[in-house]
Amino acid sequence: MASNSALLSLPLELRLLIYESLWIAITQPHLDDGPQLPRQLPPTSSSSKNLSLLQTCRQIYAEAYRIAYSRHTFTICRNLDLSMPIFDPNTPASPHALIRTLLIPGHLIKPRNDGSYDSVPGFYPFKLLCQLIRRLPALTTIVIGVNQYNLMDVQRQMTSRKAHLSFRLRKANRLKDDRFLPSYDLKMLDQRYQGVQEWRIKLRGKDENGERWKRSADMLIVQAAP
Repeated sequence: MASNSALLSLPLELRLLIYESLWIAITQPHLDDGPQLPRQLPPTSSSSKNLSLLQTCRQIYAEAYRIAYSRHTFTICRNLDLSMPIFDPNTPASPHALIRTLLIPGHLIKPRNDGSYDSVPGFYPFKLLCQLIRRLPALTTIVIGVNQYNLMDVQRQMTSRKAHLSFRLRKANRLKDDRFLPSYDLKMLDQRYQGVQEWRIKLRGKDENGERWKRSADMLIVQAAP
């Protein structure tokens, strides 16, 4: 079947260009206006349909999976309060270890009249965002989609988290006790795009062998188009 494929009849260089144009991260700026999000994303939306090309044959998978997993924006559509995504990037040759960009669109869902959501969290706990950074070694960007109903709430929670971090650092310095040092750093970045607030999360720790490690990712709080 692969021998009859019009795609595979093209030179490899052209096929690679097609793969690169097929998967573009949502964080890529559009006309310098910043990352673009649709007005609304359903909580059950899935990234799998956008990767269906990888299921056509082994040759296309072998050629394209690195481009797909490193350039595609993966949507997390489950409530992380209940369970983390099921994958192990530490497994040899696991494609999840290539993931660089995640989108969490829960905040784009308009609340019901009683203020609640249909299985959509109000905001993913900060510690679970940190777990994503720990578990995905290539992760560089987490896009948080918000709307006018909860933009201020998300910003307030991040500011509160930054204040708590500063308190822990002052306490550790005053008592000269490293046990109070937080395992992360949080910094608000200069605004590059209108309507986009950026934070950089830096993590540090030790693995099971006692080796120190550091990882970081930028969190983009993006308001959907009105």
